[in-house]
Amino acid sequence: MPFFKSELQSIYSDNETDSLAFWCIDSILKLSRSNWLLMSNYPLSNEVINSFKEIVSRLKKHEPIQYIFGECEFNGLVFKLSPACLIPRPETEELTRWILEDDFINGLDIGTGSGCIAISLAKFSNINMNALDISSEALEIAKLNAIKNNVSINFMKHDIFEDLSTEHKFDLIVSNPPYVLESEKSNIRQNVLDFEPELALFVDDNNALLYYKRIVGFSKEILNDGGVLFFEINEQKAFEVKDLLEKNSFQDILIKKDMQGRNRMVKAVWKL
Repeated sequence: MPFFKSELQSIYSDNETDSLAFWCIDSILKLSRSNWLLMSNYPLSNEVINSFKEIVSRLKKHEPIQYIFGECEFNGLVFKLSPACLIPRPETEELTRWILEDDFINGLDIGTGSGCIAISLAKFSNINMNALDISSEALEIAKLNAIKNNVSINFMKHDIFEDLSTEHKFDLIVSNPPYVLESEKSNIRQNVLDFEPELALFVDDNNALLYYKRIVGFSKEILNDGGVLFFEINEQKAFEVKDLLEKNSFQDILIKKDMQGRNRMVKAVWKL
């Protein structure tokens, strides 16, 4: 533990360093935090020491630990990850839990990435989930995650700015589209900027609702009467997204705060 702190203190806070250290201990030594504290005076093999050094070397270059180990936990499930897809965030877990408060028959996840939303919904409900993404690499990860978590998802490679040809209609459409403004880059941590896929993160300030407008537009064609649209959103644009939905005749629009008290989710109902 002192080794992690001495090497990483200029980059990460003490709490973050502790979390990173215990993640490594759990992954490499298969020891919980409490078991490690009981055994912390035991000598480590050279192989283990070298593994820790290699991980710390990568962490010092700001590489996210989720990419180093190639997985993360989301809603209690383990997901494979690669730099082809975003690292799932806690607010996205909150979005899935909000969706799970309702019952849906079939759903579509737009911009699925690692598949974390679609797979969580399929795992914890009886919904028949479909999911699309423009990235072939992300879809390969998502397919592996569906197998890993023992769910069946219909995955599709598709660019949402092209016509979506489907005979199906959905009770649920959910999306966590790119919403971080280019002007916000200066506030984004280096490990995000250097390693996570820019295409899935950023949007031009002058067209901040680009993806929302497109998804709202075709959602009206493929949502069933009474179907529900859920978005994760940039808190700065919450009321603009609400206004967009209102102008497109969606009803019962709700903005939900995350655990940090920020407006980060929207729910809207489509009624014919």
